[in-house]
Amino acid sequence: SASSLTMNAVYQLKTSPPTSPSSRSKMIQWSSRSVATFILCVVGACTVMYYNLLPSSQATTSSKSVALDNRIAGIDGDDEHAFSGGVAWLMSFPNSGTTYTNLLVHQVSGYNTATNYGNEEGDGRLSDSGTNVAVYEDSPVGPFFSGQRNATNYKRPERGYVLSKTHCGSYCLWCYKSDYLTSASVFAKQCRRSSHAVVVDGGGGDGSDNYNGGNSKKLVEGYYNTSLVKRAVHLMRDPFSNIVARFHHFRKKLKKENKLLELESYPSTRIGFRKMCSVLDAKLQKDTVKSDQFYRGVRDLVKSIPCISDFYRYVQWHNHAFLTTSDLGLDIPSLILPYENYTTQYNLTVDTLLDFLRLEKDNDPPVFITGKTYREYFDEEEIDAVAELFRSLALPVTWEHTRHYFEE
Repeated sequence: SASSLTMNAVYQLKTSPPTSPSSRSKMIQWSSRSVATFILCVVGACTVMYYNLLPSSQATTSSKSVALDNRIAGIDGDDEHAFSGGVAWLMSFPNSGTTYTNLLVHQVSGYNTATNYGNEEGDGRLSDSGTNVAVYEDSPVGPFFSGQRNATNYKRPERGYVLSKTHCGSYCLWCYKSDYLTSASVFAKQCRRSSHAVVVDGGGGDGSDNYNGGNSKKLVEGYYNTSLVKRAVHLMRDPFSNIVARFHHFRKKLKKENKLLELESYPSTRIGFRKMCSVLDAKLQKDTVKSDQFYRGVRDLVKSIPCISDFYRYVQWHNHAFLTTSDLGLDIPSLILPYENYTTQYNLTVDTLLDFLRLEKDNDPPVFITGKTYREYFDEEEIDAVAELFRSLALPVTWEHTRHYFEE
């Protein structure tokens, strides 16, 4: 029944293969629980993992109204959390639509969103006392508000959920396997890892690293309580576009660090992307090929896929994200939001996201810039090799939500 879905459902904005936009399924569907078992071997250690699986047999077309009614009825029993201002994680592999989704919710609802990474908000997000502003007074380690500088200007939702950004862990780019191969339990803990800035010896911020005649800020890290988290928005993006978007972020970082000569060597083109991949792959070649356990069963694909280590991280990240919000982890409602739906079914996506967060639509949404797709950066043989990588390494639930990126 619908009421049985309260804490067990996975809500999905369903899409069809990107190669056939006209045939995309414009529906929202919910799944009853189906539990499966998967043996995941990482660096020789095997762990039995349980996860919620959306069976392909349930991927049937429903009318928009019926699907919405089922979804909303399925979470009515959780309304006590909505009024207590619980956190809704915005879980995303970096560069998969986090910034726009945060801006969308903030601008349309009029309420501030939050983040695990208060230090990334900069000095302009410090309160007059010189620290990032925590959403909850009894949880000073986060999450922290994103938005205006003065704490009195932060508008916490009077009802609904506070959308809070988290990248969890294992998403580094220029790193070796020891930095990103991890277990699902460690990953889940990283989802609530926080960092924020505080001013040493007090004082208010003046927009620089100096405060009141020389006081400086310091970074404080911690973990907030899992009980704050009541649901999750799980962003997903075409892996090819996602990996290229991470290249663009890499270029922005070079520019910010004033590494202009290196920036010029990586133009914002297909050539620049593939050059970065060749450098990255060469750096990590021994790390990926000469380990008996690493890329078990897919070693033949290593030389066929540009930036293969980042595609591996993408698969592992989403595997762990699904596990974190399912029975193995928090067992909370999760909205699966494909980034491409902002292009193909914008209004439905916005309405569904706000419904899931229990927020009202009080203002017009920000403009969404379409066309940020980069599949042309890859050859057909490389796309086929990535598909094989996913089929080999993805959990069935991850494959169910990504297979349409590879289907003709």
